[in-house]
Amino acid sequence: MVVFFRVFIVMISFVVDIKVRADVSVRIITGAVDIEKNGQLQVVQTLPAKFIEPLDIQTFTKGHVKLMANSVSIGLAEKSFVSLASEPAFEFFQGIGYFKTPHFLTLKTPHGEIETDGGEFLLSTNRSKTTIWVVAGSLIVKDRSSTWQQKIRSGYTSWIGGLLSVGRRAHGELQASEFETVMNLVKHLSHYTSDELQFKYDNYRIVWKDAVETIALETQDKVLDDLKTYAEIQKIETKRQIASEQDNARLRRYYRAKTIGLPDQNEEVP
Repeated sequence: MVVFFRVFIVMISFVVDIKVRADVSVRIITGAVDIEKNGQLQVVQTLPAKFIEPLDIQTFTKGHVKLMANSVSIGLAEKSFVSLASEPAFEFFQGIGYFKTPHFLTLKTPHGEIETDGGEFLLSTNRSKTTIWVVAGSLIVKDRSSTWQQKIRSGYTSWIGGLLSVGRRAHGELQASEFETVMNLVKHLSHYTSDELQFKYDNYRIVWKDAVETIALETQDKVLDDLKTYAEIQKIETKRQIASEQDNARLRRYYRAKTIGLPDQNEEVP
């Protein structure tokens, strides 16, 4: 007798949250810099020095550091603090930082979140606000306490600040970046060679000039709109004043006619 067995195969599907562990390569250290992993201070003997996230890097007075976290280029000026956890989210707590990424990156600051699909930008964060300068590409600044967000393109700058009583954070309007400030920081914090820096300088000048002209035109249009609004207000006020003087003249004629018997003569009114 032959016995047949029916075999049931059960497929179990697992959903796995995969995070990319950041392979951190510290390239340049100048001055006082602390590198910590899980609260333990790391010793750097030679450069480049290799680490695996999570990693906290803090610079002190006259200290700065340049590093790569996977394919993200990072530069920190003095008195800066960045936390490198699993990509695509890093945290920047204070100071001035340079970031260049070829792919999606989320950067959290004390005031808001920055998202980019690839780009190059600078941050300056203190207690009151975070200022952003976009060098290449574009990014979006998001207020975690509300639905507000703002897109910043290359050549432009803006900022996001403290929480207001209305439940959202203060923020600035788009402005053209300060060209020399941006390029000096890029020169100081990026990994560019002299030739690459000159190429970046020439290209950024073009987009910066476009931003300056665009903002100037928008400002001019706003001034013209304000002048038009002011003229309309003045026109309405003039009409109101004429009508008021006409009413007063009629009241004076009525008073003379009723009290002292003078004929109701027309007064000259505007």
